[in-house]
Amino acid sequence: MLFYLQQNISFGGHHRLYSVVVSLDFLHRETLLGDGVAHLLVGVGAALDHEAEHGFKIAKSFGEECHEVPIGFKYISAGIDQYDAVLGGESSGGLTVRGHIHGKDSIYAASLFVEMVCAMGSPTKMIRELEERFGTFEMVEANLEFPAARKPEIQKTLMVDKKLPEFDAKVVRVNYEDGCKVYFEDGFVICRFSGTEPLLRIFAESTNPVRAKEYIDTFKKFLFE
Repeated sequence: MLFYLQQNISFGGHHRLYSVVVSLDFLHRETLLGDGVAHLLVGVGAALDHEAEHGFKIAKSFGEECHEVPIGFKYISAGIDQYDAVLGGESSGGLTVRGHIHGKDSIYAASLFVEMVCAMGSPTKMIRELEERFGTFEMVEANLEFPAARKPEIQKTLMVDKKLPEFDAKVVRVNYEDGCKVYFEDGFVICRFSGTEPLLRIFAESTNPVRAKEYIDTFKKFLFE
């Protein structure tokens, strides 16, 4: 996958979405999108990290939209059709484009990456340019074990009663599409159950990693203390 190619050349963490944001920027620079609506589609919830925020900013800079869908490539594929999105991807590095197969295609992604390098030069330079234009964000995560008997209680607190911790930052909006995701002016925090393990996953991002950790700690205290 494109993600793994980038990771191998020191592009950083395991939740990178550069495969989406760089591709979107490249497609626009090379005028490959045509005159139609060109939406960007990314998975919501735990998958979103600071590259996803870059995706929103890049799309907005071109007068376009970025849509969020639940985690899982089946939702991304469906969203491609629903929004006529030009590009969709998730934090694992999987991506697809409008008119291509409804699933991850590592060979296509790697080919697109090679084409971008040929057209635009150094991958590191591309990333730095995007960060200079759209800023940087840092992501922090926590995986919490809990007694199985507490899951209904936690689920009710977050998703039914929709109670939130007392954050020391202004809450801009809350998304319950895939867990409880709270947005702030400088980032977000999301709390959701793992779909594969008996864990509660809390992810946060901000322009400051210390701030992101504070968002996670606030959620942890609210649910477990």
